[in-house]
Amino acid sequence: MQSTAGATVQNNDNATITLQPDVIVAGTGFRTGIPELVQIPGIADEKGRPKISGDQEFEKAPRLYFIGQINPLSGQLREIRAEAGRIARKLRKQVGTQSNANI
Repeated sequence: MQSTAGATVQNNDNATITLQPDVIVAGTGFRTGIPELVQIPGIADEKGRPKISGDQEFEKAPRLYFIGQINPLSGQLREIRAEAGRIARKLRKQVGTQSNANI
């Protein structure tokens, strides 16, 4: 992915695609790149780390979640699993029982 603008994505071949996703998962690596990727003022701190984590929501970006941003003594993979579970339960409650099979 080269760039995004709303639901429009430009890939590395300069082809433009319009998306209608239910979910977007972005693995951003060592440097988050979150301010450039998300482009919502105030979502990240001065080091580019998200100000929210787990099932917390940012007021200007409902249903946008960040996991794996902390490294507790109990282990990052364990924490990612726990965060993902909390997010899934929260989404299930928001979406309602009609979509429970998809979460």
